[in-house]
Amino acid sequence: MQAAKLKENETTAKGKKVKQPLRPRAEYMDQLKKDLATYYGYNDFMLDTLLGMFSVPEAIACIEANELKRPITLRTNTLKTRRRELAAALINRGVNLDPIGKWSKVDPAHDICQLSPLSLNV
Repeated sequence: MQAAKLKENETTAKGKKVKQPLRPRAEYMDQLKKDLATYYGYNDFMLDTLLGMFSVPEAIACIEANELKRPITLRTNTLKTRRRELAAALINRGVNLDPIGKWSKVDPAHDICQLSPLSLNV
Protein backbone atom coordinates (compact mmCIF):
# COMPACT_ATOMS: atom_id res chain seq x y z
CA MET A 1 0.00 0.00 0.00
CA GLN A 2 2.24 2.79 1.24
CA ALA A 3 5.48 0.95 0.56
CA ALA A 4 5.02 1.46 -3.17
CA LYS A 5 4.53 5.16 -2.53
CA LEU A 6 7.79 5.29 -0.57
CA LYS A 7 9.78 3.74 -3.43
CA GLU A 8 8.32 5.99 -6.09
CA ASN A 9 10.84 8.49 -7.40
CA GLU A 10 9.51 9.11 -10.91
CA THR A 11 6.32 10.79 -12.06
CA THR A 12 4.77 11.31 -15.42
CA ALA A 13 4.15 14.79 -16.70
CA LYS A 14 2.50 15.12 -20.10
CA GLY A 15 3.30 11.48 -20.85
CA LYS A 16 7.01 11.84 -20.14
CA LYS A 17 8.86 10.39 -17.23
CA VAL A 18 10.47 13.10 -15.18
CA LYS A 19 12.96 12.22 -12.49
CA GLN A 20 12.43 13.96 -9.21
CA PRO A 21 15.30 14.64 -6.88
CA LEU A 22 15.49 12.04 -4.14
CA ARG A 23 13.97 13.21 -0.89
CA PRO A 24 15.34 12.31 2.52
CA ARG A 25 13.86 9.29 4.29
CA ALA A 26 12.51 11.55 7.05
CA GLU A 27 10.19 13.25 4.55
CA TYR A 28 8.87 9.90 3.36
CA MET A 29 8.33 8.78 6.95
CA ASP A 30 6.50 12.01 7.81
CA GLN A 31 4.22 11.55 4.79
CA LEU A 32 3.64 7.91 5.74
CA LYS A 33 2.71 8.93 9.31
CA LYS A 34 0.25 11.52 7.99
CA ASP A 35 -1.31 8.98 5.63
CA LEU A 36 -1.61 6.33 8.35
CA ALA A 37 -3.05 8.85 10.81
CA THR A 38 -5.65 9.91 8.26
CA TYR A 39 -6.58 6.41 7.14
CA TYR A 40 -6.59 4.58 10.48
CA GLY A 41 -7.19 7.45 12.90
CA TYR A 42 -4.07 6.84 14.98
CA ASN A 43 -2.38 9.73 16.80
CA ASP A 44 1.23 10.77 16.25
CA PHE A 45 2.47 9.23 19.52
CA MET A 46 1.07 5.79 18.67
CA LEU A 47 2.44 5.88 15.13
CA ASP A 48 5.87 7.03 16.36
CA THR A 49 5.86 4.17 18.87
CA LEU A 50 4.86 1.52 16.34
CA LEU A 51 7.24 2.75 13.66
CA GLY A 52 10.01 2.94 16.26
CA MET A 53 9.47 -0.67 17.37
CA PHE A 54 8.80 -2.29 13.99
CA SER A 55 9.86 -1.95 10.38
CA VAL A 56 7.34 -0.21 8.10
CA PRO A 57 5.73 -3.43 6.76
CA GLU A 58 5.54 -4.92 10.27
CA ALA A 59 4.02 -1.72 11.69
CA ILE A 60 1.37 -1.63 8.95
CA ALA A 61 0.61 -5.34 9.58
CA CYS A 62 0.26 -4.59 13.31
CA ILE A 63 -2.07 -1.65 12.66
CA GLU A 64 -4.21 -3.72 10.29
CA ALA A 65 -4.35 -6.57 12.82
CA ASN A 66 -5.59 -4.10 15.45
CA GLU A 67 -8.44 -3.15 13.13
CA LEU A 68 -9.90 -6.69 13.19
CA LYS A 69 -12.94 -7.21 15.38
CA ARG A 70 -12.20 -9.45 18.37
CA PRO A 71 -14.77 -11.81 19.89
CA ILE A 72 -16.33 -10.78 23.18
CA THR A 73 -15.84 -13.43 25.87
CA LEU A 74 -17.59 -13.41 29.23
CA ARG A 75 -16.26 -15.38 32.17
CA THR A 76 -18.71 -16.58 34.80
CA ASN A 77 -18.05 -15.96 38.49
CA THR A 78 -19.37 -19.24 39.93
CA LEU A 79 -19.60 -17.77 43.42
CA LYS A 80 -22.37 -15.45 42.22
CA THR A 81 -24.09 -17.39 39.45
CA ARG A 82 -23.81 -20.50 37.33
CA ARG A 83 -22.91 -20.47 33.69
CA ARG A 84 -26.31 -21.91 32.69
CA GLU A 85 -28.17 -19.22 34.67
CA LEU A 86 -26.08 -16.45 33.11
CA ALA A 87 -26.56 -17.92 29.64
CA ALA A 88 -30.33 -18.16 30.14
CA ALA A 89 -30.52 -14.55 31.37
CA LEU A 90 -28.50 -13.29 28.40
CA ILE A 91 -30.50 -15.35 25.88
CA ASN A 92 -33.73 -13.90 27.34
CA ARG A 93 -32.28 -10.45 26.56
CA GLY A 94 -31.62 -11.42 22.92
CA VAL A 95 -27.88 -12.12 23.09
CA ASN A 96 -26.46 -14.88 20.85
CA LEU A 97 -24.09 -17.10 22.85
CA ASP A 98 -21.67 -19.89 21.98
CA PRO A 99 -20.25 -21.94 24.86
CA ILE A 100 -16.48 -22.21 24.57
CA GLY A 101 -16.05 -25.62 26.13
CA LYS A 102 -17.73 -28.39 28.06
CA TRP A 103 -17.90 -28.29 31.83
CA SER A 104 -14.77 -29.66 33.45
CA LYS A 105 -13.53 -30.01 37.00
CA VAL A 106 -9.99 -29.19 35.88
CA ASP A 107 -8.82 -25.87 37.26
CA PRO A 108 -8.24 -23.56 34.24
CA ALA A 109 -5.32 -21.93 36.06
CA HIS A 110 -3.44 -25.26 36.00
CA ASP A 111 -4.57 -26.26 32.51
CA ILE A 112 -3.38 -23.33 30.40
CA CYS A 113 -3.76 -25.19 27.10
CA GLN A 114 -7.56 -25.04 27.12
CA LEU A 115 -9.97 -22.14 27.36
CA SER A 116 -11.95 -21.84 30.54
CA PRO A 117 -15.13 -23.93 30.58
CA LEU A 118 -16.75 -21.08 32.51
CA SER A 119 -16.59 -18.72 29.54
CA LEU A 120 -19.14 -17.77 26.88
CA ASN A 121 -18.54 -16.14 23.49
CA VAL A 122 -20.97 -13.31 22.76
